[in-house]
Amino acid sequence: MEKRFTPGYIESLATNEIFVFGSNLQGMHGGGAARVAYSKFGAIWGNGVGLQGQSYAIPTMHGGVDVIAPYVEEFIAFARQHRELVFLVTRIGCGIAGFTDEDIAPLFKDTLNDENIILPKSFYDIIISQKAQVRPLILISNDDGVNARGLYHLIDCIKDMGDVVAVAPAGHCSGQSSAITVDKILRVKQHEDYCGAKIYSVTGTPVDCVKMAMHTILDRKPDLMLSGINHGSNAGNSIIYSGTMGAAMEACMMGVTSIGYSFLSYLEDADFSPSTPYIKEITSRVLAQGLPQDTCLNVNIPASDIQGIKIARAARGYWTDEYSEYTDPIGRKFYLLTGHFYNEEPDCDETDLYWLERKYVTIVPAHTDMTAHDAMPLLTEMMK
Repeated sequence: MEKRFTPGYIESLATNEIFVFGSNLQGMHGGGAARVAYSKFGAIWGNGVGLQGQSYAIPTMHGGVDVIAPYVEEFIAFARQHRELVFLVTRIGCGIAGFTDEDIAPLFKDTLNDENIILPKSFYDIIISQKAQVRPLILISNDDGVNARGLYHLIDCIKDMGDVVAVAPAGHCSGQSSAITVDKILRVKQHEDYCGAKIYSVTGTPVDCVKMAMHTILDRKPDLMLSGINHGSNAGNSIIYSGTMGAAMEACMMGVTSIGYSFLSYLEDADFSPSTPYIKEITSRVLAQGLPQDTCLNVNIPASDIQGIKIARAARGYWTDEYSEYTDPIGRKFYLLTGHFYNEEPDCDETDLYWLERKYVTIVPAHTDMTAHDAMPLLTEMMK
C-alpha cells in the first residue's frame, strides 16, 4: 500500500477523518489551519485543546517544543484509543507559531506504525532521516532469567544491529504469562556488560522487566523489543502461558515493535547456533520495516535440520494429564505439573505445529487486542 501523507490543503474530510491543527489555549481560531478547522471542520471558538467536531486542537502558541510535547503525547494516546478514526496531522506550529518542521516532526517519531495517524510528508522525511542517523535501541528480556544462555545467544545474534540493553528476571520465570508483581518490592541490579550490551536483572516477572526498563532504566523508547531465546516451544496455545511472549506482548502494548523467540530444545546445554541465521534475518527485516499496529511475532525455531520459514497460525489444542500425583515421606499428597498437548488439527498445514514437525521456523503474528470481534454481532442481538 502506498504511504499516505497529509495534503498541503484540505477542503473536505471523509466521515471518519479528523483534521489535526495547531491552536492556542484560548481557542482563538483566527488564522492558518485553525481558521480552516473553525470554518470547515467544527472547531469550537474558545476551546484550544482536543477533539472538536471533525478537528483536533494541539496548542502550539504558549512555549517551546517542550511545552508542546505533552499535548502531542496526549493526542497520540487519544488516536490509539480511537482506531476507527483517521487523524490528518497538519504542520502544527510551523505557521504563525514560528516553529520549523525540524522542530515539530520529532514529536511524532513514534507514530510511523500507527496506521490511523497521517503525517505531512515533510514530517515523515525528517523522522526517517533522523532515525537513520541514530543507532536503534534494542531492548531484550526473557523468562528463563538473566543467566540463561538463550539470552546471551540472542545478544550475539543482534548486537551489530543497534545499542542493546537486556533487562531480565533475576530468576527463572517460565509460565508467568503477563503476570506483574503487586505485593512485593522490586529491585534492579546492573551486571557486567556483555559484548557491548548493558545487562540488568529485576526481582520480578518478565512483564515487570519490560515495565521497569521502559520507566526507569532506558533513557528513550526502544525501537525494538526481543524476548528470548526461550528454552522450549511456545507454539500452539502456549502463547497464553508463556512469560517469553508475555514480555513481548507488554512491549507491543506500549507501542514497541516486538518479537518473541523460542528454540525447540529443553536441554540445559542446547546448541543455539542453528537459530542464528533465522534470528538475524527476521530481526533485521522487522527492524527495517516494522510491524502492523498492536501486532507482535511469536517465532518458534526447530533445534536442528531447519528447512526454512513458514508464516502460520497457532494450532488449536488443549492440555491433558496436566499434573502427576506424588506422596511425600509423611504421607501427604503433592502434585507436579506435567501434561501433554493434544493437537486438534495435526494435518492442517496452516498451523505452527504442522510446520515445526517438518523442521520449519514458524512465525505466528499475535494481536494484543483479545476482543472476539466476530462474536460481537451475535452478542448484540442476544442482549437486545
